[in-house]
Amino acid sequence: MTSDTIDPATVAANGRPPELRRDTIWRDLAYLSDLVGRYVRSDPWVAGLLVAVILGSSFLAAVLGVSLNVKLGAITDALVALDAVKVGGLLLSLSLILFAVLIVGQLLIVATYIVRWRWRSKYTVEFIDRWMRQDRFVSLQRELRVENPEQRIQEDLYFVAQSVTQILPEVLIAVVSVTLSIGLILRVSHPLSLAPIGLPVTIPADMLVATIVFGFIWTVGAHFVGRPISAIEIERQRLEADFRHTLGQVREHGEAIAFERGGERERVRSLAIFRLLGANWRRFAIVHVQLNAFNELVSLSIPRFLPVLLSIPHILAHQMTVGQMAVASIAFTTVLSGLAVVARQYASIAELRAGVARIRLLDTELQRPQTSDLRLVEGGELVTLRGVSINLPSGERLLDVDRLDVTAGDRVLIRGRSGAGKSTLLRVIAGLWPYGAGRIDLPPRERVMFIPQRSYMPSGTLAELICYPGEPVEADRDRYIEALRRLSLTRFVDRLDDYAEWRRVLSPGEQQRIAAVRVLLRAPDFLFLDEATSALDIELEADLYRALTETLPDAAIVSVAHRPTVARFHTTAIDISGGQAATSSIPS
Repeated sequence: MTSDTIDPATVAANGRPPELRRDTIWRDLAYLSDLVGRYVRSDPWVAGLLVAVILGSSFLAAVLGVSLNVKLGAITDALVALDAVKVGGLLLSLSLILFAVLIVGQLLIVATYIVRWRWRSKYTVEFIDRWMRQDRFVSLQRELRVENPEQRIQEDLYFVAQSVTQILPEVLIAVVSVTLSIGLILRVSHPLSLAPIGLPVTIPADMLVATIVFGFIWTVGAHFVGRPISAIEIERQRLEADFRHTLGQVREHGEAIAFERGGERERVRSLAIFRLLGANWRRFAIVHVQLNAFNELVSLSIPRFLPVLLSIPHILAHQMTVGQMAVASIAFTTVLSGLAVVARQYASIAELRAGVARIRLLDTELQRPQTSDLRLVEGGELVTLRGVSINLPSGERLLDVDRLDVTAGDRVLIRGRSGAGKSTLLRVIAGLWPYGAGRIDLPPRERVMFIPQRSYMPSGTLAELICYPGEPVEADRDRYIEALRRLSLTRFVDRLDDYAEWRRVLSPGEQQRIAAVRVLLRAPDFLFLDEATSALDIELEADLYRALTETLPDAAIVSVAHRPTVARFHTTAIDISGGQAATSSIPS
């Protein structure tokens, strides 16, 4: 779905996006856990090994970090004691630890990159399969429940994998570091009496208590400052998609815009969305600057000064050495940093939540049952409609078709004023319109073909284009050439292997004739044409219909058209007026 159906200004003014309605944070957390679990279960050996490597590397990194802190403290004491031999041995141990940290770090990086791609591959294939299955991409576009599903599949799935593999090791390292460093803090912690400041209170294990208290304060403060990030990020992604889509529309329809002298208008529209994006970016930058300033203020002040202030009384009382103070400062910083891992990673976690919320909404909509009182049954021999009523999405009645039978060889023309429901009737028969009630019976899908007014023209070779949605077969090249010539497309017979962006190369009339070439090659038993000759002149239109009727003499052809000249190629008319369909014969 493209975002041109949604007003960006309305989106920007609507407050919290649908992904972040109240009480969704726990659903997002549960959904993220489910994504991780499903990935591991889908690839148990490789995923399990990679996750074990990531967790093991994170654990080793934490252990080595604590060992590093202990060695640094011991070096400080050895320097104070002027013990050169001990300092040399400790430096050698320190070098080995640093080398081990380097190796473990590289192992962690390699494992995370492999996991990111395998995660993305699994979920990209899964979501594309579900998006394409039973034409769900059409219903999502029609219902506007979720915008830009292609962006969510292409960007958000990878972003979530990237964020998880960045944040999870950080959290694990923090947990292990805290666990291992608490013992160090307890060894250097002492009771602290607050009597000198008039409080009859003694704090047991002063370092540990201070670490826990300030870790909690740091986390709560970071949440208070950074909580708008998720909503801002989701809005930013939506506006970026709107901006990209608007510029893409200019590229796609450049000639039409130039003919209508619309360049200035498109410039104004594009810059209007860019200004909304700029306003969002200012909010995005302000919150990130505030959060970073808060985190920097805490990390540069509390860990540097508080351990020293708490250690001074104990050093003066000969309860602690200078080396122990160094170890205490490092352990204090390690534990505080570990306890405040959420605060330190708050921006990344908030952006991760935004990505998870966007994927969760898409997943929810893809799981939503497609219900309709219009019952489509495939597998019969004829096209029949019984008791069909067609509504608009609002519920307003559009058209009633009590009975319609289309048999082999029929030539049916559907006529009526614009907006009467002609094209909608074809959408109902194709199963693309859920609003209404009644029963539609169709032959198997491979025997039925629908041609819209503007057929899809994908990039590729010309042979791929005329065989779409099938694949070209080398043995059928003579058939391809014959069909092109039959539809007055002789100048293209030597270009079957040319690769091009055909929607730009072909005129609207040529595109409609290419669609007719597809019909000749597939030879369906039931063909439905929706204004499929509107870009052709009367002579080419007649040639096209003669090609269809001569090549497919036994096929049923049902056309929606406004031109009266089309009537001569049909024997039966369905006139739609006032919400009713009346059938009559067309004179020869």
